[in-house]
Formats: sequence, structure tokens, C-alpha cells
Amino acid sequence: MKPETNGLDRPAPQSLSSRPTPARLKRFLQELPDNLNTPWTSISSLLAGFVGLYPGIPDLWRLGLIGGLVAIVLAGAWHKWSEQRKYRKTAIAIPFVINVANSADTIDALHKLFTVIERDFDLKDHLQNLQTHLHIQEEDLYLKYGSGVPDELYDIDRFLRFLAVLQEKIDRLERLALNDMTLCIAYIGPASAAIAIGTFLTHSRVVFYHLDRNTNDKYYPVMTSSRKLKETLNNLEKFEMAAYDSAGNNLTIPLNTPLVTARQLPVTLAIDAASHKISLSESSIKSFGDIVHLKSRSGGTIELEEDWGLYCQEIFNVLNNIQSYYGQQEIRLVYSMPVILGMALGTVLQSYWNITITQYEKSSYRDFINLQKIPKPL
Repeated sequence: MKPETNGLDRPAPQSLSSRPTPARLKRFLQELPDNLNTPWTSISSLLAGFVGLYPGIPDLWRLGLIGGLVAIVLAGAWHKWSEQRKYRKTAIAIPFVINVANSADTIDALHKLFTVIERDFDLKDHLQNLQTHLHIQEEDLYLKYGSGVPDELYDIDRFLRFLAVLQEKIDRLERLALNDMTLCIAYIGPASAAIAIGTFLTHSRVVFYHLDRNTNDKYYPVMTSSRKLKETLNNLEKFEMAAYDSAGNNLTIPLNTPLVTARQLPVTLAIDAASHKISLSESSIKSFGDIVHLKSRSGGTIELEEDWGLYCQEIFNVLNNIQSYYGQQEIRLVYSMPVILGMALGTVLQSYWNITITQYEKSSYRDFINLQKIPKPL
């Protein structure tokens, strides 16, 4: 089912008015020579040639035919100019697919994303128009890391180089777009890498697309990057929060009240927001220190209609509280949640806090990277 009430700041169609006002007509005529090369011009030239082969055509008919062909040429030029203006004068939607250590077909995912964007943003022949008007090619719109070989994700130097290439690609798209762009992200890969990648998606407006396996593998926009994700909350609506020390005793950590550092020791934040549940008795969790557990009130998969941004905002608020309560000691993240939610979380965490993100493997959580080791995007 297509999301309608999930709190998403849904994109408005990117079309501009095609009504020919005097100012627009003046600009159109000034740029007319650059917009005459259209299929309609070619067809009209061919028809004009046929008209020339028949000198017996009455002058009035000939004049009418020539006028009609000129009108066709001008209509084709107007359409081309209007499309060009749409792509050069608005914050155009740019699809982008990131694949990390996964054997899935990246190009197929990109084509699926194009289909959704053309629908949501009222765009037609979007890839062709990106190529024609902005010189953005298909290879500019995706990036892949590895192929799913075991342990390739943990080559941290290689992964950091991948992040540098990602920034270069996004910077290039921003230059080619000529205006503010809306980056429409689809992601294939583990949540651990998604969080790290999210720390680099802080400059552009981003719409995050979730792949729903229950609807023929279609992508759906579920949330948009915004400052709201960092706004303070006084209570939790999407999660229940509980906290325990290493012996299993209950702890009370108030939410967003004036805090003093109460405990100088590491802490694990366990985020349960999917059907697979986290075992808090897993050895790497129990041995690390205190445990703060966020459990989704829905008890399972986040529905498309829900406010995904609120999930992200609540996790951020709890992390902000934890870092104060624990004196900025190391926070270890373990999670069961949609990967695109992890990427959105990375955009608000960035690389400032002492947070180690983990990857679930073989019934345990393996450390992946500390966010402070990720270079800050330029």
C-alpha cells in the first residue's frame, strides 16, 4: 500500500507553468536558436521538401501548409525550452542508489527508483532529460562497494575511500544540477554501513526510499532529512525505553530533563524496530556495560504509513540523553531496524559522538567502526 499519512514532507511536482506570458515569450525567442533541433523540426523540414516538389499547389494552400509547419517547429522548440527550464530552474529530483557488499542488481534498483520518482515528482523520461539538460549520465547515479564477499565490509581503509568517492559523486551532482537538488536515496546493504554513509548526507535535501518486499519490491518514500529530526522531545511515542546495569538491575534514565553525569562507564543502546528481535543476553552486549533498550511499541515491522521520521527523532533524543548521562563514554549501537532508517539516523548523528556501530553476524554483534573515525564531509 502506498504511504499517505506517514508524516513525510512529500515532494511537490517539479513542473513549472507552461502558460506563455510576455516575459516567458521574450526569453523563449531569445533562446530559440538553441532549441530548434528537435524531432518536430526534422519532420517539418521533410514535409516542406515534399511541398516544394509540387509547384502546382495553390499559393493559399502552400501558405497554409508552410504556416502549419512553422507552428509545428515552434511548438517543438517551446516544449524543449520548457523542459530545459524545468531542469535548470527548479530543485530537481536526482535518484541515487548505494549498494554495499550486496550481490543485488544495482542498475535494476535504479530503474525501479526512477519509476517511483517520475510518478511522485510528475516527471517524464527523467533519465533522458537529466542527460539532455544537465549532462547527468546513468553511471553518475549509483555507487557500489564490494560484492558480498565475507569480511570485505571490515576493510575500514577501503570503506573510508568509498565514502570519499561517495562525497565526490554527490558534489558532482550538485554542480551539474545547477540549483538545489533533492537527492532521492535507495540503499542496498547492511544497516551498519548505512549509518556511516548517512554521516555524509548532510548538505543536500534527501528523501529516503524504503524497498518494500511485500509490494513486488517497490520503493516508497518514507522520510525526508530535516532539522526536525534533531528537535527535543519530552516523551517517546514510538518506543518503550528500559535500562539495566550489567547485573540486570533496572536503571532510570529521565528523558530530556537537566542531566548531570551519573555513570562513567560504557553503555549499549539496543534498538528493536523490526521483526527480528535483539537478544540482550548476547555475550558482547552483556559484557560491554549498561544496556538501554528501545523497543518499538508496534512490536514488529514499521508500517509504510507510519511516521518514520519520528522513529529517527526519538532514537536521536535517547542517544543525546545517554551521552550526557554517561559522561560521553563510548556508546555501542546494536539494532534490528530497516536499513534506510539507519541511514537517516546517520545524517543526524554525523561523526561527532563516541558511538561504535556494529554488524549482526552469526548470532552476535561485531564492531564495525566508531563514528569519530569517519572524516567529516567537506
